[in-house]
Amino acid sequence: MEIWLTFLVFALSVALVVKSADWLTEGASGIASILGVSEIMIGLTIVSFATTAPEFVFSVSASYLKNPDFAVGNAVGSCLCNVGLVLAFVGIAQVTKIGKGIIFRWAIPLLLFAGLVFALSLDGSISRLDGGLILALFVLFYVLLIFRSKRSSRKKKVLNENLKRMVLLFLVGTAGVVIGSRLLIFTGETIAVYFGVPDMIIGITLMAMGTSLPELVTAITSVYKKMGGLSVGNIIGANLLDLAWVISTAAVVNPLTIDVQTLTFTFPVLLILTVVLIGCLSWKRELNRWKGVTFLLIYIGYLVGLFLKYSVI
Repeated sequence: MEIWLTFLVFALSVALVVKSADWLTEGASGIASILGVSEIMIGLTIVSFATTAPEFVFSVSASYLKNPDFAVGNAVGSCLCNVGLVLAFVGIAQVTKIGKGIIFRWAIPLLLFAGLVFALSLDGSISRLDGGLILALFVLFYVLLIFRSKRSSRKKKVLNENLKRMVLLFLVGTAGVVIGSRLLIFTGETIAVYFGVPDMIIGITLMAMGTSLPELVTAITSVYKKMGGLSVGNIIGANLLDLAWVISTAAVVNPLTIDVQTLTFTFPVLLILTVVLIGCLSWKRELNRWKGVTFLLIYIGYLVGLFLKYSVI
């Protein structure tokens, strides 16, 4: 592909992602309003499943092709980027209130799943049995949440036509964000190579952050529309899915070997960042500027440490 055409596709991809994110958030907000549930809950469920689709496809495909480094690194790296970059942006941009139930029902289980995945990887691998165990616990977790939600929900009259329109808007927006994000990553990498940017820098930036782009675009749009709760729920739900759904399914497809760098550096940083996340969200039950800056500084420290490790190597 000629460079001028690459720039054109890049520009069109930006436009596609921006408009699609607008549809995604509008559809999600409409669904929340019609069903009478909070924006955070919508973010925790349908939006997080939609925005983690790239990680799921990428990691499971990498596992099938027997490339465990990509399968694990993609999911874990995305978790770090989601909190350290995306949620940091939301916190810096606006103050978002957090419900107590969100912390106990979602954020703490996120830490438990992160600890479980780390514990099972201490022997240097996540076996099919390990993956099956994580996946079974994840399914049980969601079944219990759905059952609890049904028991506590009130009967509401739903305007079927309006709901269908919002669901269609959400699905079209999701597809546009995912496809546009893939095109942005591809064209961005091509442009970087054309201008002689080193492979390591491309890997740490474009590829490491690439699969988190749907979450980032959704966050930017939700902040613009004063819907920060949607992004908070999306990030917590997306990280839970990355650890409990993406990695477990990849391990079931093929056992995953965990490299030393991931085991001794990336996983511990993820656990620390998750603990900090829970602590920050519990404090006054809100996400604000100084908490966002804290997430960002931890993520920058991780990238610097990663850069230094690779430089030494």
